[in-house]
Amino acid sequence: MRSWYAILVLLAAGCYGGAMPHARSSQVTAEYRGAPQACGRARSYAPRLTPREASPGTRVTVAGRFPQYGENGKPGAPTTKLAVWWNLRPERYDTAVSAHPLPDRRGRVLELGAVRVPVPNPCGYRISFRIPDVSPSSYRVVLLGFGGGGFAAFAPVRLTVG
Repeated sequence: MRSWYAILVLLAAGCYGGAMPHARSSQVTAEYRGAPQACGRARSYAPRLTPREASPGTRVTVAGRFPQYGENGKPGAPTTKLAVWWNLRPERYDTAVSAHPLPDRRGRVLELGAVRVPVPNPCGYRISFRIPDVSPSSYRVVLLGFGGGGFAAFAPVRLTVG
């Protein structure tokens, strides 16, 4: 029931078909769990972050569940890629694929990495990354899920950098 497997993904500069003007980290790791047939409906798809407070360079983890059903209650399109964004304005997540993604607060917007997701989707994910070299403050981390010809944002999580 609790089978985790790890995937280490090294990002290439052309992840979106060309160089983007914002920085990328060199690696992000992902683990997945649960057989798709056994997932059931989750009470929440909001990601969880641990730890919630840390220093630059610390490895943190975002974990959550994949939606197995669309808003209409029928099986939805699978997520094929998850991208982790730092300081992206959640309400304008669509700017992530543009030349000028909008920041949530003053500072840089960074794509920290992206991972491929197995299809059919497992029940849950855990994505780990290192906090970039940023000034002490509170930042939002936004996961973007790609699949079915589009992409959407998961609920943002807040991380305090000290």
